[in-house]
Amino acid sequence: MLEVKGEPTEANLKNIAADEMALLASWKAGKKVKGKKAALLKFYQDTAAPNKPLAWTDAEEEQLTRLKTAAITFNDTEMDTALKQSANAVKTNISQLNDDQAAELLEALTKRSAAAASTTTTTTSNNVVRHPDGEHSAPLKIN
Repeated sequence: MLEVKGEPTEANLKNIAADEMALLASWKAGKKVKGKKAALLKFYQDTAAPNKPLAWTDAEEEQLTRLKTAAITFNDTEMDTALKQSANAVKTNISQLNDDQAAELLEALTKRSAAAASTTTTTTSNNVVRHPDGEHSAPLKIN
């Protein structure tokens, strides 16, 4: 824009649209700037041009490419952290559950343990969920 319309001055301000002047002032400010054209012109003239960005090196480009193509495991995600926090919240507040909620949770854990048991060939007696009435559910895989 500067190449086409030249450096903005009071003399050529009428040839520069308000949004163009806002764009130039925003570039100098490093953030979005709004105002009247005359005020934006004064800001533009009083503000030094921002420093040129640092050059992007080949090593940085290679690192970015590796990061973009690397497999990310579930354990390295925010979802894993949120899941662990939810599990800890349930453990901490389990005494607050009513009987129906506790039964639903136990049923979900039982289904999960049954699925885990089908992929696990060995279990120990410590991995058994005991119901209040003394019955046993499917083994749980405890990590």
